[in-house]
Amino acid sequence: MHHTHAIILSTGDEIVLGQLLDTNARWIADRLTQRGIRVTEFITVGDDQASLTSALARAASKAPL
Repeated sequence: MHHTHAIILSTGDEIVLGQLLDTNARWIADRLTQRGIRVTEFITVGDDQASLTSALARAASKAPL
């Protein structure tokens, strides 16, 4: 199966609060792009279960990867 697009989901209160720069999302986006996979959205949520569950459901409904 060849995926054509992806959403990157980053989690962590330290990212949401700006205490930590999310360099992993940039690295992942670069690697996906090199493989011909278009990143359509970045989602960042805190460490609470409700936010994470909602973000995962939204991402899964919008992109195969």
